[in-house]
Amino acid sequence: MERQCLRWVVLGNRLRFRCSGNYYGDQALFVRRHAFETVGGFPQIPLLEDIRFFTTASATGADGHPASPVLTSPRRFLARVWATSPAGSACC
Repeated sequence: MERQCLRWVVLGNRLRFRCSGNYYGDQALFVRRHAFETVGGFPQIPLLEDIRFFTTASATGADGHPASPVLTSPRRFLARVWATSPAGSACC
């Protein structure tokens, strides 16, 4: 059941990205050091610094996508976020 629920999470993230173009820091993002330093690194703000960084990187052409998908483990997501969210409680 958890695997089916996670497929919905993945679909939701893909749709959100296609509609908004926003990356979030928990989405296996990679950037070369030179590009990171060129855009000034992460801004010193208390929240959503990942979105601000990648908005700036995208505007300068410093963002990119890997040629193949990145596979990660859902272990931490299931243990922390998913288990305590209303959607996770309803689904799992």
